[in-house]
Amino acid sequence: MSGNMTIQLNPELNHQLEKLARAKRSPTAFLLEEAITNFIKLNQNQDQPLSAEQDTHYDADFFFGAHI
Repeated sequence: MSGNMTIQLNPELNHQLEKLARAKRSPTAFLLEEAITNFIKLNQNQDQPLSAEQDTHYDADFFFGAHI
């Protein structure tokens, strides 16, 4: 059988595989990049009011990406 065989990956799966490859090459740089990305997302969501029962440790978990 001749021809070109192309495999289409799910874009989200492809993104996750790229993240894993970056983490393997440089774990510290990967964690720093994730922390910065999550910090930016957290700051963008500051306009939303926080509920009274929200756990104060949630922000730290979100900041570090809960990857640790």
